[in-house]
Amino acid sequence: MNDDEPDDNHIEVNTSSPVGTYADFPPWVVVHVPHDSTVIPSDVRSQFLLTDEELQNELRLMTDHHTHDLFTVCAGADAIFRAPVSRLVVDVERFADDAVEEMAAQGMGSIYQVTSSLQPLRRSLSE
Repeated sequence: MNDDEPDDNHIEVNTSSPVGTYADFPPWVVVHVPHDSTVIPSDVRSQFLLTDEELQNELRLMTDHHTHDLFTVCAGADAIFRAPVSRLVVDVERFADDAVEEMAAQGMGSIYQVTSSLQPLRRSLSE
């Protein structure tokens, strides 16, 4: 193959935009945006030990703000897999089995038990 031939494994990125454009991504690309949600469903709010103000502050610290907006520009909404709730509710990037999840030892397995400053986040959950 010479340099003028297209390469199916190569993605051309629009250099005029820092993140490219929707047209730059092939249809098989899926963008995972796991930590941009600030949603805490009302039926799980009672699990958290924090006051509303403390919880809002923790959400501010632990959320990857605007990542959904950034990637929608370059990948398109249909190409995005987005977690529907905050990582404080469930971190979808953690292993479900705490025995194999390194962060579980710190209280941050798939279900966080502590805040970003390692203070208690939620009450004990029964199995």
